[in-house]
Amino acid sequence: MSTRGTTPNDTNFSKQWGLNNTGQTVNGTTGTPDADIDAPEAWDVTTGSSSVIVAVIDSGVDYNHPDLSANIWRHIGETAGNGIDDDGNGFTDDTRGWDFVDSDNDPMDVVGHGTHVAGIIGAVGNNSTGVTGVA
Repeated sequence: MSTRGTTPNDTNFSKQWGLNNTGQTVNGTTGTPDADIDAPEAWDVTTGSSSVIVAVIDSGVDYNHPDLSANIWRHIGETAGNGIDDDGNGFTDDTRGWDFVDSDNDPMDVVGHGTHVAGIIGAVGNNSTGVTGVA
């Protein structure tokens, strides 16, 4: 159990078995106590750093999602909408990354899987909304 009680107040945190499994029932299935990554115990040590950048190679990301928007990386080397590859990396106006499927600068997730994965990693925690990310 967490010694400082570093447990977020996110509305669906109790459903995140992988982070903290107390044997709770989720969608009719009972979990196995402590079959998890001990996230609250880790958060007693650190809750992450804004200087760490994580890339998710998936179906894109809903960068407007209320649990993700504050943690979405923004490429400061690019000027949005000017039609110029300001940083010379071969991608024009890639302020939020690049969509390699559609070959454009809008990596919006149209499938949902990438947003789900990004949420597991980087959803804003302790904001009384949705879930919390590991980092």
